[in-house]
Amino acid sequence: MSDLYSQDPQVLLREWINSKNISGEASALIPKVSDDVMQALGAIIATNQLIKYITKIEVASATITYIGKAAPGSAGSDAVWQILRIDTSSLAADILYAGSDQNFDNTWDGRAGFSYG
Repeated sequence: MSDLYSQDPQVLLREWINSKNISGEASALIPKVSDDVMQALGAIIATNQLIKYITKIEVASATITYIGKAAPGSAGSDAVWQILRIDTSSLAADILYAGSDQNFDNTWDGRAGFSYG
């Protein structure tokens, strides 16, 4: 992978995701990320929002992706996470925050149960 600051963030993210693909039956277990999600993730990376935090990304389904950011060393059970849900089930991707705010007061472990707005 190239230097983080020398390439388009979407290209870097696509390279990283593609590098995780495994040949054979195991490749079917790795979710494919839609172009809408790639654009949203690329925009977040482009503004350096992912660089100063630890970041977790879960492709929960074909239309739902979660992105969590917290200070380095945070556990998934700590209520110190900012969590976004990207929903591509409609024509336009919806990027919504857990608790309908951008606060770092959620748990990564509880991401699927939060309300988003």
